[in-house]
Order: sequence, then C-alpha cells, then structure tokens
Amino acid sequence: MDTTRFDSRSVLACITVSLLLVAAIPVLAGPVAAADSGTNETSADSHSTTGAFVVDLQANGSATVTVELTYDLESDTEQAAFTDLKHNETLQQQARTNFAERMQQVAAAENQTDREMATKHARIAFQTANNGSLGVISLSIHWRALAAVNGESLVLTEPFASGFEPDRPFVVTAPVGDVLVEATPPADSTNQGRAVWAANASLEGFQATFAPTEMTTTGEQTESSAAGSSSGSSPGFGPSAVLITIALVAGGYLVRSRR
Repeated sequence: MDTTRFDSRSVLACITVSLLLVAAIPVLAGPVAAADSGTNETSADSHSTTGAFVVDLQANGSATVTVELTYDLESDTEQAAFTDLKHNETLQQQARTNFAERMQQVAAAENQTDREMATKHARIAFQTANNGSLGVISLSIHWRALAAVNGESLVLTEPFASGFEPDRPFVVTAPVGDVLVEATPPADSTNQGRAVWAANASLEGFQATFAPTEMTTTGEQTESSAAGSSSGSSPGFGPSAVLITIALVAGGYLVRSRR
C-alpha cells in the first residue's frame, strides 16, 4: 500500500501562499463572471477572527470541505492583500487549482482504503464580517464519500486520523437532525450537530460518529467501528509534501498577510 501522506500545515501553507500572491492585474470579472468561475462575494455580521477548517457532512457521506483564511481589514497591508485577490481572477483561478489538486491527491490516496473518494467543484468566496473589520476568504470543494455510512450513522475518520493538526479550529457539522454520538479525541465544544476541535490540536486516530437525535434518546447504540475507520498505515494528511509551497515561494512572490 502506498503510504503517501499529506501534511495539513503544508497544504494550508500552499493555499495561503497561493491566495496572497500579489500582482498588478486589473479587475477581470464582475459579479456574473465571478459566479461562473466559482467565486462568490457575501457579507456577514459576525465571524471568528481565526478562520477554520470546516467539514459540512451530508447524509450520504459526502461533504463540503472549506478552508477559511481571515484578514484584519483595519490593517492597511492586510486590507490591500484581501482587495488585490478579490479583484484578481487570475490569482483566484490559481488558488482554486492548487487547492483542488491538493485535495484530489488526498482523496486519491484514500481510495486505497475501502471508500472511493473523489473531489470536484473547487470554489473561492469572499466576505466581510464584524462590521467590515474582518475579511474572510473561503476555499471549498465537494468531497464524495468522505464519511462512511453505517446504517443511519455517519463515521468520519481518514484523512483526518493520520497526522492532521490544522492551525485553525477544525469544525464538523452533521446533516440536519444528527448529533455527535462519540469522538476520539473528544471535541472541545459541541452544539446540536456541530463539533469543534481547537486549533493545533492533535487529531491522531481521529474518529467522529454522528447519528439521528432519536437514536441517542432511545438508547440505541451506534457502532463507531464502521467501514472507513483507519489503521496507522493508511494515507491521510500526515507528514510530507512541501515542494509546491517551496516552488511558490521561490518564485519571488510576496506574502502580505499574517494569516
């Protein structure tokens, strides 16, 4: 078995560098063109300043996986970086492509286990929050068969069980009506079907089981040993691949944000 792994920090660094490549290119896309190319712009009243790595599960085991990067818009430097990318379709396309390639490599490695994963539809979205003081860039992708389906339960393990230590909160949301039944390691906080693990937490051996609320209130026990649980040798976000990040940095581009 190919035990190739992908370091979560390297993936996030690659994404960050891709997003913050600065170039003097005029606006290439208005609202319609941006939407067609996988870009959205929205606003929000309140948002965490730390960003997040979010897995939004669906009932069939697929998910939308999103990486959020945040910018302090009260800083001239970070505001300029956010605005430059928001108006630069070329760099947006590069960021989407890099993100899609990294996630597809992880999914392809996971296909050597017992779930046929695939990723598609990488998108980039921009929003302002916290009364305009925070800029948020979100890269998302649809991930088929990310969680194992065990009866009415969903079990999420790889690729997050092998060396995954994101530098931002790891958030998993269940389908409507489901709640977290058990998790290893335990979530730092839960609210209805939303579970959060703190930034920089070790998720080695990660496994989270979600089930309909009625299953937890009637005493019916869910099985956490569902198909898709992993061994220590299975592929995942473990240590390796920094070559793309090095190549981007060696290109002489300037990173203009602390996050």
